[in-house]
Amino acid sequence: TLTWMLRPGPSVEARASIGIPYDGGVEPVEPAEARVYLYDALLSADGNSLIIEIDVENVGGGPLTVEVDDIILSSSAGMSDLMVVAPPLPWTIDPGQTREVELIFEKPNAPSAVLMLLGHSFEISGLQP
Repeated sequence: TLTWMLRPGPSVEARASIGIPYDGGVEPVEPAEARVYLYDALLSADGNSLIIEIDVENVGGGPLTVEVDDIILSSSAGMSDLMVVAPPLPWTIDPGQTREVELIFEKPNAPSAVLMLLGHSFEISGLQP
């Protein structure tokens, strides 16, 4: 029970108290937590695109939402444009579920790049002969 105590003024001794039943609310929901697995990275047949295949698993207790701002590919040449995402963004991944994803970026003009997704980073090398 939550008790609210009222006094008409600082110099008055009279008080009133009101009891308000309180059940404590709902149980806190465990937040979403992502595990990301990169299982393939290859150049397209024409050599202009970098294709990355990943799995995103939600090991937390709440839904996991992934937006375009959560995916970054950077290299010494700068950021690469994300050209295709399959399935399309945004993704909502329920607790205990995994989403298989294909990302296609403009190939960086650098020997290696770093993919960053939801706090996970992966170095991809061998991009230049």
